[in-house]
Amino acid sequence: MTARFFADTNVAIYALDDNEQKRRQALAVMRRHPLISTQVVNEFLSILLGKRKLQRAEAYQLGRVLMRRCDVM
Repeated sequence: MTARFFADTNVAIYALDDNEQKRRQALAVMRRHPLISTQVVNEFLSILLGKRKLQRAEAYQLGRVLMRRCDVM
């Protein structure tokens, strides 16, 4: 049986981090298809659009990838 676990927004953001160790660890978590909430998706997009200053189309594309790789509850 596979244990289910919840990932918070930081895991999703660290998967895009410049720090290789943080990115590698976050991607290892993401590969296991964690549960995330709609709040995580919203916070992820908010950070990408605000702090990271990504264009809306790029941020939304990354949001779609996040939702494909996770189970959204």
